[in-house]
Amino acid sequence: MAAVIDLPRTSFSAKRQKQPPVGQPNDARRSREYPTLDEMERMIALARRAGG
Repeated sequence: MAAVIDLPRTSFSAKRQKQPPVGQPNDARRSREYPTLDEMERMIALARRAGG
């Protein structure tokens, strides 16, 4: 019969400390909500070149 080994256990509170960062509102991360016309044209051109 195989030997049983004890694995180290991590408490529930120690697991809760590793959480993802809190989300920021959009206006804190972006200067505007929508891309400009020039940005849209560049994205469309890049997508066409990539075969999308």
